[in-house]
Amino acid sequence: MTSLREYRAAFEREVRHWPNAEIAFTRSIRHQKLIIRYQGKEAKRIFASSDSDHRALTNAVSDMRRSLRSLGAVRVKNANDN
Repeated sequence: MTSLREYRAAFEREVRHWPNAEIAFTRSIRHQKLIIRYQGKEAKRIFASSDSDHRALTNAVSDMRRSLRSLGAVRVKNANDN
């Protein structure tokens, strides 16, 4: 099971590759919310507090990437990226 700490670490690690993008976290009763900001635009994504399967973390990070692209952000690939 992936912990909330692991979700936050993965999101924060990923957002470093998106210049001028910012993220914040809020909580509702049952879920966590990821707020993504880029150049005055904002997107919100909800992710579960507990995993449904082993791909949940990977899928959540992919959702964040899609949201950033839809806001117009461009990912910068570093030499250390896999």
